Amino acid sequence: MWLNHLQQHLPQRKLPLRAVRRNGRHGNLIGKVTHPESNYPAVGIDITVDSGTDSVGSVNGRCEPIFASLFVVGSKDTQELDFNGSYCTPLGNPNAANAQSPIKGGFGIESSTVGYTGFGTVSGSVGFNSGSIKLLFKGPATH
Repeated sequence: MWLNHLQQHLPQRKLPLRAVRRNGRHGNLIGKVTHPESNYPAVGIDITVDSGTDSVGSVNGRCEPIFASLFVVGSKDTQELDFNGSYCTPLGNPNAANAQSPIKGGFGIESSTVGYTGFGTVSGSVGFNSGSIKLLFKGPATH
């Protein structure tokens, strides 16, 4: 049921997404997120939840594999970050207005207009009833 809930709510909402990937030596590589054109989004995300037989959990909660791409246009760089991992039912009451579904996994820089490459971990959450997404990308990057 929660998977249907995610599929119903994410495409219908504007997602307030903070996309900041930090590196100890370089800081924020993307810069300030900008809108290059009025009809072009500064941040876009495609998430596929694999609701096949590879889920784990119980009747009280499940985790499903995810595959995703994040597209960010910034003042310093434009990047595509591909990531995979798990998306789980809220750890608390799923009916609460602030219920959060955790996301954990790994990412790689698929493309960068200034030539960064790198990989690392991604963690965050999806507002189960709001559709908001918060993601944090951590890892080394080279130029």
